[in-house]
Amino acid sequence: MSTNGSSVQNGNDAPIPDPFDGDEGLLRQMAEQLLWGRYVPFEQMVSTLMSSAMEAGLLAVDASNSVDTNSLIRNFEVALAPGDWPFPPEMWAEIRFEWPVEYTVLSTTGDGIFCDLYHPDEDDCSHQLRTAQISLALEIDYIFPVAFAQKIDSDEGIEATAKRIRQVFEEEVNHENIVRVDVMASYSDLDLHLVNLKAHHVWILDEELTDLVHLVDILFSLCVEVRTVLLRFSQEFAGGPDGNGSK
Repeated sequence: MSTNGSSVQNGNDAPIPDPFDGDEGLLRQMAEQLLWGRYVPFEQMVSTLMSSAMEAGLLAVDASNSVDTNSLIRNFEVALAPGDWPFPPEMWAEIRFEWPVEYTVLSTTGDGIFCDLYHPDEDDCSHQLRTAQISLALEIDYIFPVAFAQKIDSDEGIEATAKRIRQVFEEEVNHENIVRVDVMASYSDLDLHLVNLKAHHVWILDEELTDLVHLVDILFSLCVEVRTVLLRFSQEFAGGPDGNGSK
């Protein structure tokens, strides 16, 4: 089952532009100028994602970049909302991923690092014609307005809302990925209060990590989908196209 795809246009937004339209397009320039290595490095992954978001009409509300000092895993997370929404938005999407240390080694030294201990560089080796089988999971969360979540006060309400969120998402995308709806609730004064509501799914990257042009295309499609889904979720659950207010 495919986990990746693109948005389905249902009249909620303008037609999806081509990220490579025009000789001077930002994404095209980046892809053509930086096809210098076999594996896309972490920094290029981040810059491509951020540029794709900007080209798709999204604004970065917040972003973080960290390194686990024990495992040396790098982590990136960005919160995005349509650029024409009021700031700060009451609804947004978060995209995050973990970058293993071996991916940093591959993007820095290439496949040769695995053979250096066993034979000189000039020796023929079957690994020279192969690339490592690597993949990267992009986790996407859609964070719903607190005011909307707080109006849901029963298990039945949670179930009905989760089903509707999934239905709306499926109407806006043309792939088979299914969102998972997560809730966080508190129980006080004999009442149930939701304090957090989000929809979660994952995009998987694999061959894109060795093809920057393909990576640009995929990340742009993802960001267009994020914007389209945010607009639809806002209309359905936040009371308007600007991501603010409530029904």
